[in-house]
Amino acid sequence: MRVLEIEVHRLSLPVRGAADPARRTLLVARSDLGLRGLGEVPGLLDEETCRAAAAAVAGADPLEWELLRSRLARLPPAVVAAVETACLDLRGKATGRAIHDLLGGRIRASVPPPAGPAGPDPIPAGADPLVAALTVAAGRPQEPAWLDFWALGGFAACRVAAEVLCRQGVAVGLAGGLETGVGLAARLHLAASHPAFSAGLATDHAALARDVLRFGLVVDPAGGYRVPAGPGLGVDLDREALHALGGGGRA
Repeated sequence: MRVLEIEVHRLSLPVRGAADPARRTLLVARSDLGLRGLGEVPGLLDEETCRAAAAAVAGADPLEWELLRSRLARLPPAVVAAVETACLDLRGKATGRAIHDLLGGRIRASVPPPAGPAGPDPIPAGADPLVAALTVAAGRPQEPAWLDFWALGGFAACRVAAEVLCRQGVAVGLAGGLETGVGLAARLHLAASHPAFSAGLATDHAALARDVLRFGLVVDPAGGYRVPAGPGLGVDLDREALHALGGGGRA
């Protein structure tokens, strides 16, 4: 399987009770098997970054993630996270397996909301996000560590951090904010695949007045979200909503 191209959709998402929309960028990786893998980036990517990402991914095999990640080394961690998500989505769709299965299996069927404040700790300018997250958490072993999926660069980096923190007895959660169902689904699969993510998952997804998914993610009675069953991310893109919210271009 090879990635033929990446579509880049810059979105303006209406937010309930707010005058300004949420800005997100959706990446759609199209493969030679006719499959599409989805990934999300906070904010709006500039043209130069879009072209660099498209050039790095074109012709790549989504199964060869370490090789592809080396080609993305000069891009922002959030872009790496989105491309990794799209590649996992492609792999899942090609094999009929959910992303949490590709990560080792699902250990929780739903991910609870945080019991308290869940903001990510600020990362000093120029600091390595993974080292910074571990350093801050080490100084507060009795408090949950809240990892930023996009700042750390996606699944692999978050799982490394979670594993280290878990061995130190620190509970780990995923910090969040306004995001589409694509980004939320990605983080649900991550949180479902490792026992360290016991502190829950924070998100403001419910504040969006409209999403890019055909069917919304399921909220459980406790206020958390059910983990999609797959394959891949386990979500269906609503192309009409995508174009209505501003998406519609190529890289």
